[in-house]
Amino acid sequence: MKRTRYIGAMLALIFALMMLAAIGYETAEYDHECSGEGCAVCAVLQVCDDLLSGGGAALKAAAVILAVCVLAYTAAVSIKLNENNYTLISLKVRLDD
Repeated sequence: MKRTRYIGAMLALIFALMMLAAIGYETAEYDHECSGEGCAVCAVLQVCDDLLSGGGAALKAAAVILAVCVLAYTAAVSIKLNENNYTLISLKVRLDD
């Protein structure tokens, strides 16, 4: 479990650094002197745009998956708590038996 959490944190960090690098490159090279057809800077800027667009979609998908997991966990805990229908009085009576 701890190893999975560590790997997840590392992947999130790598993803965040990639997004930050793409934003930094786009900011630095936004107003470059284009050499026309086949400009290497324009090609890299397009890759950065694709990364940022896909990254935004990935973040939205991760948020939806997280919300579904939280709702499922909450529902499971709620069902488990309601399954026994114990009250403090019933638990005391069970201890006295």
